[in-house]
Amino acid sequence: MPEILVARIHKSGHISCGVYLVDMLCFGIKDTFFSFNMTQHEYEQFREDFILKKCDYALAHNIIYGAVEFAQKCGFQPHKDFSVTQYILEDPGVDIKAVKIEFGEDGVPTVVATLDDEPKHIIAQLEKTVGPDNYKVVYLDGFGFDDEYDDETEDEEEPLPADPFEMIDELYEQKFGKQSGPDVNPATLELRQYKISFEPVEKPNYFSPEEDMRKAEKLHYLANSKSARKAIPKLKTLMKKFPNNPIYYNYLIKAYENSGDQKAAEQVCEYIYQRFPDYLFAKCNYAQYLLKKEKAEKIPEVFDNKFELQSIYPDRDEFHISEVLAFFSILCRYFTAIDELTTADVYGGLLKKFDIDSPVKDFALYQLRAKKYEKVFGELLSQ
Repeated sequence: MPEILVARIHKSGHISCGVYLVDMLCFGIKDTFFSFNMTQHEYEQFREDFILKKCDYALAHNIIYGAVEFAQKCGFQPHKDFSVTQYILEDPGVDIKAVKIEFGEDGVPTVVATLDDEPKHIIAQLEKTVGPDNYKVVYLDGFGFDDEYDDETEDEEEPLPADPFEMIDELYEQKFGKQSGPDVNPATLELRQYKISFEPVEKPNYFSPEEDMRKAEKLHYLANSKSARKAIPKLKTLMKKFPNNPIYYNYLIKAYENSGDQKAAEQVCEYIYQRFPDYLFAKCNYAQYLLKKEKAEKIPEVFDNKFELQSIYPDRDEFHISEVLAFFSILCRYFTAIDELTTADVYGGLLKKFDIDSPVKDFALYQLRAKKYEKVFGELLSQ
């Protein structure tokens, strides 16, 4: 498994570098970290921790991005810190000399495992992405590895380096200072002001007595699955029967998006915002649509120039977790888009309080971090 170090020399003579541990058999970037703005002496000391062999940048570039592409086809994403260290590399769209490199074993995704630690979840993933018989699992137990060293005491691991995200936050503030957002005070956004429910909220209730909420819930899961297209005709039937329930329109947007029909999703998005302008998800979806169209300046109007949930809905003292995440996420993305990163941090900090899986939350935080990385690294690399 190659470990690649890529270094850049700034005009100031200082050096930034990224390190990439690359699994060329299946998983792509297994680990990565960086160090930047080092003096020549600091860089020489940094290099002492590695056994290095010089190679052309084109080879390193092709190995790293080739492994990322190969892994993504298998359903595996690069290590989370690659969102930082990718800025050390040339952009993947830049014209770099192509180098023919084989990934996998004979071009087939290959997982190395032991019989005691069979990677069932990884095998299940490969079954979905590349199909049966299109991958290999190699068990080390079959190659003469024994337990003669099991009783030996391993060296204690050194403490992990500081969180690179925190380092970027500090560097960003040092370089660019704090920014002030339009009347957004973190104290006014404290979550204790209202109850956040993980169960269906009583108010507002868009379902009539004739509607089956459990059926709607099943359609919600279907709309967000790989079989999302199957949900479309069922949702359209319910929309005709219950035209005043905006939830079905919201699910239809997700079904179109997950089916790859972005144009249809945008049409429904515009329609639901015009039809149900007070529906929170209609506002959030339309704000996302404006971001895609690079019309971020219109987003405050969507939320009546208010940036807190109870300011928009003063009669409510309870919100569902999905509403809170959608609202905070879209505002985090909005302030990121207009370069009000300190204000975006307010919403990002609130999102981090929820230790749950949420694609909208993760994407908002990713965009905020990416903007900071771009600014910090862009500033350093131009020096």
